[in-house]
Amino acid sequence: MSLLQEHTTRSGDIPHRAATIADVNDPASWRSFSCTTESVLCAADEIIVLRVEGDVDLCTLPILQAALGEGLDRYPAHLIVDLARMTFCSAGGFDLLTQTRHITAEKATSYAVSGVPPQIDRIWTLVWDGDLPIRHRSTAAAMAAVQAAE
Repeated sequence: MSLLQEHTTRSGDIPHRAATIADVNDPASWRSFSCTTESVLCAADEIIVLRVEGDVDLCTLPILQAALGEGLDRYPAHLIVDLARMTFCSAGGFDLLTQTRHITAEKATSYAVSGVPPQIDRIWTLVWDGDLPIRHRSTAAAMAAVQAAE
C-alpha cells in the first residue's frame, strides 16, 4: 500500500489531499481523502473551518492530524471541523477528533464538529459517550452558535 500526498497553499486556504491505493492495478479499490482549511473572521478573532472529505483511516489519519495541527498553530478563537462529507472514521480518527477538544482547551480555542453523518455519529456516541466534542447539525449552525456566544 502506498500513500500519495499533495500539500499546496492558495490564497490562505490549505488543502491537504491523499489517495490511498490498496492495489495499483485496481482503481476501484482506491479511496480518496482531503481536508480543506478556511479562515473566517469574526468579532472575537478568527474561525478556522476544517472540511474533511472521504475516509479517515490508518493511512489518512496523519493528514487529518497535520491539518488540525496547522489550523491550531494559527491560534484561532474557534475551530469547527466539518465532517459532512466524511464517509468512514476509524477508532483512531474518533480518538483524534475527541482528543482535539482537550488540545483546543489548552489553547483557549473553542472547538466543535459539524455535519457528522448519522451512522458515524451513532458509533461515536456509543463508543465515546460523555467525552464528545460539541456537535452541530451543520457548519452554518456551528457558525451561528459562535456568533451567538460572542
